[in-house]
Amino acid sequence: MGLCRYLPTPSDRMGLLWTLLTVKESIILEYGPAGTTHYSMGFLGKLGVDHEEQIFTTHMSEEDVIMGDVSRLENSIIELDESYSPKVIFVVASSTSEVIGTDIKGVCRYMQPEVEAKLIACNIGGFRGDYSVGIAYAYNLLARELVNSTEDKLDTYNIVGLSVGNYRATADYQEIIRLLKQTYNMNIGTALCCETNITQIQNLATAKLNLVVSCEGLDCAKYMEEKFGIPYVYGMPYGYSGTKNWLTQIGEALEIKPNPIIMKELGQKIRETMHYQMYKRMLKKPMQVAIVADYDRLVGLSEFMQSLGAIVTNKICLHTLQAAQNPSPDIKYLKHEGDKIRILESLKNTFLLGDEVSTMLVNNSNTSMCVNSPTVNKSQVATHMPLIGARGADMIREFYDEYIRTL
Repeated sequence: MGLCRYLPTPSDRMGLLWTLLTVKESIILEYGPAGTTHYSMGFLGKLGVDHEEQIFTTHMSEEDVIMGDVSRLENSIIELDESYSPKVIFVVASSTSEVIGTDIKGVCRYMQPEVEAKLIACNIGGFRGDYSVGIAYAYNLLARELVNSTEDKLDTYNIVGLSVGNYRATADYQEIIRLLKQTYNMNIGTALCCETNITQIQNLATAKLNLVVSCEGLDCAKYMEEKFGIPYVYGMPYGYSGTKNWLTQIGEALEIKPNPIIMKELGQKIRETMHYQMYKRMLKKPMQVAIVADYDRLVGLSEFMQSLGAIVTNKICLHTLQAAQNPSPDIKYLKHEGDKIRILESLKNTFLLGDEVSTMLVNNSNTSMCVNSPTVNKSQVATHMPLIGARGADMIREFYDEYIRTL
């Protein structure tokens, strides 16, 4: 990892941990030094992830590292199984255990008869990429290891790819539930991974449809379509037109008609934005937008801002584009922090949608809105203020109108 002035990009291990920690009825056991787990817990607490009595470490001594002794890991598995009776224990490699080549899968295999909990090995210790790689790994792992086959289908849907690492994730989760209930009178089955548990994940295959809301969830959804015959719709409802099109796609996939009242309301919202096109001819300065965010949020917000007459001058993705399918060539992933800092410090008279660190870097001629993690000082208390759907679009428009008044 290179030197960083602000915050380093979280590793694949961190993405894996914050995804698995949302799964109740399970425990994470990390085979590594206590210090690495202590740092992880501090970071995860900042995200608002509840990790009490859910993540543990074996600790590793120098003798364990040198001699390859895994007795601490064996004893920890038995102790956690007896003390907490979880349905699943995720045994996660640390950077230390991955470097020395500890056979986590082998340990889980021969220890399985000794415990009641299902043991699932996670050989990902921080060397495969950034957090987006770890999140995608976690979704695939959960689907392949836990989902049960069934012929029974319920009038439900699953959300795949909703990471708690996303800014306003809980609010977006609640907004999806509200939209599907009001538009199609459907209830949620399971969300990977937000407010879920092992039992719900085991019943994923009972749903009629998977809603894939991030590129990290695509491979998982494709696997479930092939294995369990569950179709999927990929996208996230950003903006008024984006929300209307998303709901239409869902209706087509389910072969049912949407609630006309909801669609009429969205149509009215779209008409209310027509005046933004006129501003392009009236204003002395162009309406410029820069977006720094995770891939799917970046794509969705770019389309929404363009519908409001803005020119999106910079599209900077906070993670690698490894999981993205055919990413647009104008979307950049900047490996070196300095390159991003130089771009942001050069912005003038621009509306910036980004993480909190990015909003701190621009000068006072710009207007900023925090739409992505990481955050430094901000807290996420409200669960009724999403960034998606008509409600999210309304909130973004308020900031955008403030920006326009500066031009």
